[in-house]
Amino acid sequence: MAYEILNQGQITPYRLHAMVRLVPRLTNPRRSDLFTLLQPDKLTDNQGASEVVYEAAIKLGLLTEDEETKRIQLTLPNTHLESIEGFREVMQQKMLGIINDYDSNALFNLYTAWYAVQDAQVLRFETKEFETRFNEQLYPHAETRSFNTTKLPSWRKWAIFLGLGWPLTSGNTELMIPDASVRITPLLVDWFSQSDERIEMNRFMDGLAETCPELDGGLLFMRCWHASRASETRSNRISLMLSNALRLLHDEGTIELLRMGDASTMWSLYPAEGHPIQSISHIRRRSN
Repeated sequence: MAYEILNQGQITPYRLHAMVRLVPRLTNPRRSDLFTLLQPDKLTDNQGASEVVYEAAIKLGLLTEDEETKRIQLTLPNTHLESIEGFREVMQQKMLGIINDYDSNALFNLYTAWYAVQDAQVLRFETKEFETRFNEQLYPHAETRSFNTTKLPSWRKWAIFLGLGWPLTSGNTELMIPDASVRITPLLVDWFSQSDERIEMNRFMDGLAETCPELDGGLLFMRCWHASRASETRSNRISLMLSNALRLLHDEGTIELLRMGDASTMWSLYPAEGHPIQSISHIRRRSN
């Protein structure tokens, strides 16, 4: 059965990061020693949280345990995992881009794509709608629910950590504002051959769809679009999740969004009252 990190609410990004950072400091410890330092028995009466976090580290390929010595070690250089930023990039590579329904964290990726497809209306959903709408649209004939509100908080905290949005509390409701800026920033170097290169948005969107199947034009995004909004024409409209990212990266100087009057194709950003950029034809990665 495929592993889904959102099934275990005890697994938080920072608990998992703490565990993988501790392993090299203990010089390949045994499991009991690792758990005792993370979750002392006298404080908790059990080490259940450490168990599920450890399972996630194994399933995600961050740690391995030798069958004979029972010693645990990292699968990646410690330098990749030491900082929270480095850990985030590793987890983006481990958890995102899953398109096969039978692979680990496939549901996480599909739900992320569905969330991106909803645009601003997702901010108006009642809590139960985050479950019912997804199940009715993606799995209308399923006998059991693929997603439920118990999984929602876990999905949200991981989606935020992986750079797909930021948290907002409105009354008693917790939301994630769609914004993929942290998700796409490490990938910019792959889409531009050099700093200050200007490319057409068509080319940028093609690269985005291939690398990030949960975002605009990607395999998962289009699957969710047809399930949720098949009666609408998508054309060259950019989702709220990606529009927020592009505007933020433009405003902070990481990229420059351009509207060339003689361009053959224009792309429309999601409407944002007060922001000067509403449509674009080219994008430039700026040198720092």
